[in-house]
Amino acid sequence: MIPGSGTARCPSRSSEEVPMSNLDTAELLHLALEAAGRNDHGAAISYLKQALDLPAGTAASSTDYARLLYLLGAEYAQIGLMDRAQEQMARAVEMDPGLHTARFQLGLLLLTQARPEAALEVLAPLKDLGPQQAFFHLEAGLAHLVRDEFTACRESLLQGMELNAASAAPNLALNADMQKILDALPAGDGGDKAAEAGFMMSAYSRGPGAQ
Repeated sequence: MIPGSGTARCPSRSSEEVPMSNLDTAELLHLALEAAGRNDHGAAISYLKQALDLPAGTAASSTDYARLLYLLGAEYAQIGLMDRAQEQMARAVEMDPGLHTARFQLGLLLLTQARPEAALEVLAPLKDLGPQQAFFHLEAGLAHLVRDEFTACRESLLQGMELNAASAAPNLALNADMQKILDALPAGDGGDKAAEAGFMMSAYSRGPGAQ
């Protein structure tokens, strides 16, 4: 209140405060990735949901929209909401079947839920990529894992990880997930199954090169 005036003065808006309604898809995505990078999953989910709620056509392409769905699913997985994670990742893959990272992580999620047949069905299109692609070998590795073929699983995962690491935009979080599977594998084939829930789904792709 201004002394002697009897009226209240409204606080001025800081120049740094930007109404969320003024942010476009690219800005919200950038904020979501930044929040995810510091493990602020609540903020990341909020930004992604706002981006998805923007008017139709705001995202540059269906691939961009699918990536938003995938990243939202990834954040749900980080906080343990696996049903929501599966729903959003499945929507992403349905919208853009070429979003290979989303397809692979959806397959991983289904494996952790003890649904191997559903996982292999989701992962199957990755076999068409050819041996020059990381996901070709990673898909093979998970297929071997389901069949308790641990030696072949190890070989395929290592090949996929090597190709991923050598790519123009390596997905380091993905390789970290695969290393956790490798660490859980028995020395030989047969015996106890690898601990499917022994690894955490990580913060996924940070760039377009991870498809």
